[in-house]
Amino acid sequence: MLFIVLLEAPRLVVAQMRKELLVFLVLWSLASFLAVAQFMGMELPNPTDLINNIFAAK
Repeated sequence: MLFIVLLEAPRLVVAQMRKELLVFLVLWSLASFLAVAQFMGMELPNPTDLINNIFAAK
């Protein structure tokens, strides 16, 4: 995952795409956290359950 940042971040900085860089880093940080949490054996919530709870007819 570090390879992705080393490849993409400099391009965004040189192109002065600050908003895109911010979004990229936020999403990358979230993905990194989830990858480490899963590797450590943490119980992660199922995203489908969240979607079903939001949109399920009651």
